[in-house]
Amino acid sequence: MRYAVLAPSSHNSQPWRFVLKGETVELWPDTSRHLAVADPDRRELTLACGASLFCLRLAAWSVGAGLSVNVSASSERPLASITRAALECEFDWEPEFAALPYLRMDFRPFRVDTPTPALLRAVTRPILGGFPRGFKSYCGPVKVGLVRDDTGRQAISRRVEEAAREQWSDALFRKELAGWEGAEELLAYRLGLPPFLAWLAPRLLPVWSPAERIAESQGQQAREAPVLVVLGAAREGVLEWLSCGECLAALALSGRARGLSWSPFLAVTRRASRRAHVGEQSGVDHPQVLLRLGYGGHVPAPPRRGVDEVCSVG
Repeated sequence: MRYAVLAPSSHNSQPWRFVLKGETVELWPDTSRHLAVADPDRRELTLACGASLFCLRLAAWSVGAGLSVNVSASSERPLASITRAALECEFDWEPEFAALPYLRMDFRPFRVDTPTPALLRAVTRPILGGFPRGFKSYCGPVKVGLVRDDTGRQAISRRVEEAAREQWSDALFRKELAGWEGAEELLAYRLGLPPFLAWLAPRLLPVWSPAERIAESQGQQAREAPVLVVLGAAREGVLEWLSCGECLAALALSGRARGLSWSPFLAVTRRASRRAHVGEQSGVDHPQVLLRLGYGGHVPAPPRRGVDEVCSVG
């Protein structure tokens, strides 16, 4: 469980909880941490739970254990019921497991160096089959698309900028963001405040809109990204979102293990019409995640909920 809580989530909301019932671990969405404004259909919440599930799989793999995972799209049942099983995965996940403590988003500018095609193949290899290799999929395959040409990046960057401007102009969104853990340093950076004034950022955000600054910054980051990566589901649905979340964690860890940083463009994937445009540019159906990969710097560890906060005995 110490590794499951290291998964990425939007706003660092960490919207998962685990219930221990005998030999079974149930993964439930923590609806008390649902971001109702940013994520009204709970798509990002489910992606985050999928990422946490993959981190748990990886932790079990590291000690030679397999997991039997039964998933459900019903709100009356856990997203996943997990029991210990014989290890059947023959893929070597050691580099990704070693990178787990450093699985952090980097929203700062990347260096201009471009990852080589060989490196990108190595980074995407663990999920090219449509699911993390060696583990049993429970829905249609997740597709990976890479956007490296200037035309594609320009087209997507315009949508990124447009979506960010609209989102950050919304006072309700800014109020919701200001209330989440670990937001101070990131908000200070986005607002152009020096680090010693980071404490001020969440207090400014509800009453002041940095929409233009952030929209221009995110648009520039998309245009200048060494590579944009799109993860797409077989269709829209809870299990597909969960599967995409597992692939997202696997991809991010594979990149981190090979010296690459990553960060998502969230606003542009929060509306179906904009996701469709990203799909047109990347050739990926039902895109769920848009992120950039490149060479970043050191990112401090964000605050994490402890195991005792996310686990209970049923």
